[in-house]
Amino acid sequence: MKPVTILLALALSIALPLGAFSQVVVYDNTDNDLTLRFNIGTSRVGDEVNLAGTERELYGFSFEFFYTNSSAAPSSPSFQVTLYANDGPDFNGDPTPGTVLWASPTYSGLITAFTDRSTITFDTTDFGTGILLPDTLTWSVQFGSLGLNDQIGLDVYSPPVTGSSYDDYWIETGSGWQLNFSPSYPLNFAAAITAVPEPSSLALALLGAAGLMALRRRR
Repeated sequence: MKPVTILLALALSIALPLGAFSQVVVYDNTDNDLTLRFNIGTSRVGDEVNLAGTERELYGFSFEFFYTNSSAAPSSPSFQVTLYANDGPDFNGDPTPGTVLWASPTYSGLITAFTDRSTITFDTTDFGTGILLPDTLTWSVQFGSLGLNDQIGLDVYSPPVTGSSYDDYWIETGSGWQLNFSPSYPLNFAAAITAVPEPSSLALALLGAAGLMALRRRR
């Protein structure tokens, strides 16, 4: 392959924006609604999930929540979302959430009404580009600024239709993470993750395409 061809391929991989490549759903737990609600209050709770496919540069993330109160007006809870690699100290033999892959700001004033079910969505305008995901990760959410008798938490769906999730959940206790579970039903929370190929994969693909073009031109 001529050097100019290689340079062209690399230039293309750098110049093309992330949105130029199709995003792929690597985790989807939004189909099988168990019509269960998990009230988490102000605890930080996480769901450990396994991603499908090979695309690993984060493109989008969304999750469902509910917010109710039978005796008061909405108090506009805050919330923060964090994605972790499971590389922390073991809890009963399982690696806990450790390295922070991405953390949102603590948002206030966005939840202004009671809802039986709503979805919060993040995309590249929230976390930019270059966040590479491991095959297994934990996503978590923590709500705050709750009023008296507020009920807030996550919708329970299972099983995921893309990727997989363990039937337990992580909770941050103040002294570390621990695993909890329900003997009655799987505690998998409604969420979806999309990703695009890593930049190195894109560069290799473009180099391969450029190589094929060069071979074809020589024939």
